[in-house]
Amino acid sequence: MKRLPRFCSLFITVVLAVALLAGCGNPPADTGSQGNSGGIEGIVTDCGGNPVAGMTALIVSGTAGFPVIAAATDSDGHYGIYGVPAGRFELAVHDGDGYRIKTASVVVRGGETARLNFDICEETPDGIMTVAGLLEAPVYDREVTVIGTVGLLGELLCPCFELTSGGETMQVWYGLMVENDGTERPSFDVGQISNGDRIIVTGELKGEGGAHYSEGDFWIKAVTLP
Repeated sequence: MKRLPRFCSLFITVVLAVALLAGCGNPPADTGSQGNSGGIEGIVTDCGGNPVAGMTALIVSGTAGFPVIAAATDSDGHYGIYGVPAGRFELAVHDGDGYRIKTASVVVRGGETARLNFDICEETPDGIMTVAGLLEAPVYDREVTVIGTVGLLGELLCPCFELTSGGETMQVWYGLMVENDGTERPSFDVGQISNGDRIIVTGELKGEGGAHYSEGDFWIKAVTLP
């Protein structure tokens, strides 16, 4: 499983720690009296409808300015983020390792607490692998189909993004795909997908490193939305 460089992981850990301190806990007593300030609450559940503790819910984008705030789910799967300005926001749920599992949007109105629940069930269609399944029993240099959630698209220093499912993550390349003998693979247009999308990708897991790629990179050929 590929991870971010150590200094990046440390930075993200520090930011999330500060964010959790800012966002968790009970809502401020005067939340309702602050004209443009509201909150977001919800529950994170698994495929069986059971609450999931230890997940992180955080705001990743919005139509209004927002502070870096987040909250961890408690034993009941509940999270609460407060002091949020009025507007439309996108929230993401990250697991304990910091990988993004799912995203969803919500509208916050001044003086109100919006409700946004997350179902993080990762059902896998027949005949399609998870990232964890592929990495556990690798099928190299042969076309396979994998399902997962898109992350870090447009945020990495490469024409690639992360795909996560089953608790594992791999890098999916859509450009600069060059074999060791110099043969170039066509680039793939990723304009149809965004971070947080759950997608099915067809391509090849590279089984050896080379001058242009690393072992374990996945070269994309096609994408479908489940």
